[in-house]
Amino acid sequence: MNPSTVRLNFKLNLIRHLRDGKRMTLEELASITGINNRKDLKEQLGELFFLGATPHIADLIQVDYDSETDTFGLILPFRFDSSLRLSIREWLTLRKILEEITETSSDPQTNSTARKILQKIVSIVPVAGQEALSSYKADIQEAIRNEKSIDLEYQSRTGEKPTRRKVDPWFLFHSLEDYLLGYCHERNAPRNFRLDNILFLKVGSDPISQPAGRKKSEYIREFEEFRKNRENSSGIAEIWHTKEVFYNLNRKLGLERTDETKKSNHVVYHLSKAKIREENWFLETLLPFGKNVVLKSPTHLVKRILGEIELILR
Repeated sequence: MNPSTVRLNFKLNLIRHLRDGKRMTLEELASITGINNRKDLKEQLGELFFLGATPHIADLIQVDYDSETDTFGLILPFRFDSSLRLSIREWLTLRKILEEITETSSDPQTNSTARKILQKIVSIVPVAGQEALSSYKADIQEAIRNEKSIDLEYQSRTGEKPTRRKVDPWFLFHSLEDYLLGYCHERNAPRNFRLDNILFLKVGSDPISQPAGRKKSEYIREFEEFRKNRENSSGIAEIWHTKEVFYNLNRKLGLERTDETKKSNHVVYHLSKAKIREENWFLETLLPFGKNVVLKSPTHLVKRILGEIELILR
């Protein structure tokens, strides 16, 4: 990892520990960040205050030192790392706005900035995915209006192979992502289908045979309860990670730090715990961090991630 990235991740880590009015001494910051050199800590705090070298706007950062308690504090207007979560719908809307700006703006600086942001969003939401999502939503709404069944190919997060499903569509609703709620004839029960996982969809000719029977709000409430319960009951993983990636890894997984560390090939790793929630998503989150993250447990996921790495290296 290049020195600029290391320094930036270190500043982001400081922000995480000092946000929301929490105060710490230099000794406490050193024990958490792994940086025992007081001079380095003071330099990083100084750069936060004077240079604003973070993803935040410089004048919104307030670094405060209390000489009576010998503690530092950081005040932000709101929690940037957790408040700016965008759903697939919001990403697509933002992408559309930026595309319009790049096509119509006559200001070179605005156009250049918009294109840079757009390139980053394209890496998250490819063109094919955007077009397919819009098409799926239009077809689902048409099927609901005309009370027609839907034939779709679905890749569940827990399944290895896509499956074909016949669904009587009931509702199209939004909860962080877009979902189709309907009666699945394959499972003979109501099911939720995340639009991101639909590989193929077409409106069939058969009329629906299983109407909703209840209000949309009741199904949505049950779905949200199910989603929360599933997250709360998920297993726990132990992860070795370097201090440089802690901030970004914590944003995705919500890490619980431990005091345990180890050194391997002159690199210091810190041990943290995280909820797995859903295994495929969990592994997909870890893989991009490369050698900066090492999964310790559970054993069956360690074997799976080693298999994924072998496939990548082939």
